[in-house]
Amino acid sequence: MENEERKPKDFLDEKYIKQEPEDFNDETLSDSVDETYEYKSEMNQYNSYEETTEIKQSEREEDEEDDPYDALLTNDPVHRNYEQLNVVQKYFLHNQNSIPRFSIRADIDAIGPTRKPGRPRKYEIPDHDPREISVHRSSMVEAGSESQNSGETRISPVQERKPRRDRCSVCTSTRLRKKMKCVTAAEERLMLFIGSVLHGDLTVEKAKLHLYSCDRKYICRSHFISTAESICKGLGIENCDNVYSCSPELMKKVLATANEFYPIDSSRFKIMVANFANRNNYIVENGNTSSDDDSMNNLNFNQRIQRPRKPRVPSARCSICTKSEDRRKMKQLSAYKEKVILMTVWFLHEVFTIQQVKDFVTGRKLHSVCNHHFIDVISRIFDILGIKTYGEIARCSSENIEKIMVTVNSIDPDMRPAQFIRAFQRFVHLNMKRKEW
Repeated sequence: MENEERKPKDFLDEKYIKQEPEDFNDETLSDSVDETYEYKSEMNQYNSYEETTEIKQSEREEDEEDDPYDALLTNDPVHRNYEQLNVVQKYFLHNQNSIPRFSIRADIDAIGPTRKPGRPRKYEIPDHDPREISVHRSSMVEAGSESQNSGETRISPVQERKPRRDRCSVCTSTRLRKKMKCVTAAEERLMLFIGSVLHGDLTVEKAKLHLYSCDRKYICRSHFISTAESICKGLGIENCDNVYSCSPELMKKVLATANEFYPIDSSRFKIMVANFANRNNYIVENGNTSSDDDSMNNLNFNQRIQRPRKPRVPSARCSICTKSEDRRKMKQLSAYKEKVILMTVWFLHEVFTIQQVKDFVTGRKLHSVCNHHFIDVISRIFDILGIKTYGEIARCSSENIEKIMVTVNSIDPDMRPAQFIRAFQRFVHLNMKRKEW
């Protein structure tokens, strides 16, 4: 580092030059020769550096004199090397004022981030004129400024959209969708058309035409009210929940109308009425009885939402009464003999057909049944056998056993009286203490 900072003249100073020795001999001669070589080697470094700097300066001067692009930096259109310029250089020379000047570093933000090396970007031709966008934006800005100045709130296209309307598949009238319900279940649609015939709104022929040929799924909410009223009036009951206690004679009259659409037995129709009531009970409770437009305005469809919410409890639908209950008040039934005993009583009550009973017994589905149904079955079989306690099951009369075995053998022909007695004893032992919490 000390040699780099020194200048060549520093080596000529007196402090760097040694005095000649008084005794001149071979040793002193060799020392002086070595010193001269060192001096020459150090001086050659500085001489070579000065030569290279002079060469570079001369090259720069030559380039500045011969470089034709200097015309771009001057306002003089005539250049001393004008004849040496090519066509592009001459164009830049004469049109330098109209050509935009920018630096690459200054316009990085405007151009965007540098693209990484890799697959080239696909150029997409826009499908619109960019001038249209500018005109549209300017008009939007003007409209926004006018609305702000006037104090009016701008309405978005979503707010300007009109409420959707649809045509009812029962009465074919056009109404707002908020006053209708989308019905996708085939049984529910069938119940609505049966109710419209009982109410007198449609004939059987027109109802069949609408049921089988119409693809519309939206139905006025007033038809649910009229259907529930007409069915309850035909069966002689107060509401649809009492459908299992209706008289058989009135049931036959209503089934005569229902069989015009589809062959339905009484047990199946009772289940359909109960399901219809469970699905649409909130419409029947909140609505007026008539189907006019004035009564539709009185319907409070938000009342179901305004009810206080209860904590969710795991529930299941009973396979006997089709009601949703808490799972803690139900039992999952999977044993074959328990199914036979349970279905024996319900078959005697004509709630299910023989085919439905066999499907229930032989099916692999895990059924959920309310606890009170087991107690009802036990008390009903006790009445048939003529007994009152669990200990009297083995001592019941053979005549009473033969009465109930007629129904049991229609479900399972291979079951014998002794097997039924043992199965019923186990059934009572497992389910006698079941009660509704």
